[in-house]
Amino acid sequence: MSKITVLSDKKKLIRKIKIAIRIAPDTEIQVGSTCLKDFLGHSDPENIVSYIAWAQGFKTWLDDIDMDETSDYAGARGWQWYRMDDYMAHVAAVAEKHGYISKSKAAFDETPTADQASNNMTSKGKDWYIPVTDAQKELAVKMVEWGKEHFTENQQSDYDYNMFLILTHGDNTDNPNKDYFCTKYSGYLTSLHPTYMREMELLIRQQNGTSGYIGTVGDKMEFTGKVISVASIETMYGMCWITKFESLGHVVVAFMSKQLKMDMSYSFVDVEILEHGTFKGDEQTKIKISFRKKINREEASK
Repeated sequence: MSKITVLSDKKKLIRKIKIAIRIAPDTEIQVGSTCLKDFLGHSDPENIVSYIAWAQGFKTWLDDIDMDETSDYAGARGWQWYRMDDYMAHVAAVAEKHGYISKSKAAFDETPTADQASNNMTSKGKDWYIPVTDAQKELAVKMVEWGKEHFTENQQSDYDYNMFLILTHGDNTDNPNKDYFCTKYSGYLTSLHPTYMREMELLIRQQNGTSGYIGTVGDKMEFTGKVISVASIETMYGMCWITKFESLGHVVVAFMSKQLKMDMSYSFVDVEILEHGTFKGDEQTKIKISFRKKINREEASK
């Protein structure tokens, strides 16, 4: 059964309910209300018919939804549709003022950049509104164009593929709403900002012949850096924390036997440069940190 159509026929004071049930694309049969229970095999067939009639009406409402170039649409779940370049311009504005804050790493008292940008789009004239400059609008256009090209050609992870779908609608160039995105995926689209900025920074370094690495492999040195990310993994020797530091604009990675605090700066006196490499396009230096033991006075005097 693919469709139920409920028809009412009023003649004088007698109301007849006729129910047409489509059992095939070109085949419908008419069932009287008294036979509906036997035909459907359900104890409450009227309830089924009522529900299907409601579902058909809801589907018709969804099919009638139309978006034009000048309006945003708030859907059934409250999701909205924005032009990508408009939204990314607000992302650039709030990120420039408050710094970029991802949803996954936002502290309890921080508002992610995605939420800040969405709020900013509807807060013009409010005290907290952050104006969008022409330069930020131009940057937004560049980010979206770069993202469409980059993620069409590079789909090495689920993140890459999801970004491809969001930015290109699956490369459906005939989609009339191809320049829009659903705010359900605002976290994904907002991440285009740091991704683009990192790629541009790497490109500039390559063009200028500069390196994002520190030291030379095999060197031993002192090191000071601020913790920017910590991820735990379990090894055969116990827990290990992959810790990323930022030091004078460089990214440095170390496998730590103890967990360090986020956004705290640490200094180490015995660090060995193990490797220079890249991760997701970012140049980073891998180091080994040795924690010196305190000297035993008795052993030192021998």
